[in-house]
Amino acid sequence: MKKLVTTCILMCVWLIGLAQNTGTTQSVNRLSKISDTQIMFWVNPVLSMPFSMTDKAERILKKTPAFNIEAGIGIKRRIWKNLGVNVELGYGTSLFRVKSDFSGVNYQPSSSLYGKFSDLYEGYITIPISLQYETLKNSKVNFFADLGLKINILLSNTGGGTSQFITDPDGLGGEISRTIDVSLTSEKNVHLSYFLKLGVAFHTNNESVFRLAIIGNYCPKAVYTGTYKFTGFPFASYGDVSMGTSYVGLNFSYGLPIFRQADKLQRNN
Repeated sequence: MKKLVTTCILMCVWLIGLAQNTGTTQSVNRLSKISDTQIMFWVNPVLSMPFSMTDKAERILKKTPAFNIEAGIGIKRRIWKNLGVNVELGYGTSLFRVKSDFSGVNYQPSSSLYGKFSDLYEGYITIPISLQYETLKNSKVNFFADLGLKINILLSNTGGGTSQFITDPDGLGGEISRTIDVSLTSEKNVHLSYFLKLGVAFHTNNESVFRLAIIGNYCPKAVYTGTYKFTGFPFASYGDVSMGTSYVGLNFSYGLPIFRQADKLQRNN
């Protein structure tokens, strides 16, 4: 994640330098063809980072990333030349996914085991606020970068959990019951994260715009904490788990002008 943030910052510097090579007169002419205020509809398909684990015995539980999605609506307002402010409101999901790997212990389950939080996921309201810099190299295609923070409000602080019940033969005609339990909770319903977007904006003749970007979201603190435990197995495996809301993914947005620049120019003339 640190390498991603560093790369994104360097790309932002490059974009700003590219924009500064354009003339002032050209920028003014292009600004007259792009709406100052837009309403945006957006969606983020993302890959969430797996949770962290502190093992107190054998490491059997394995972490794996999970696909999630955010979607919402927002307002963009250009405040000065290339700079704009975005205020958005959306809904997101946090799916927790785990799997078991018994290759390091002397145990072979009678059936294939793969556990995931498929029926327990967390929903949250997100309020992204960002500053956007757009190159405005021409009136059709431009590069842009967003830097901002997100206020994330969990709809529940129970977190969630999963339990697997496994039955193995005991060799005497009976069965042995085993369980794998993972639980997560959150102490606070509100937390902050920080994000960076780098992308391309395609402007149309009617002043609407389609944006495609890569997005990275960094959550500095654990949002969910909990424990895991394997019970009834011929080995000991238990420990602590924690998880934030960091992710990398794509951002798709479509903006519609609230006040068209062409109409404004006609009124002024």
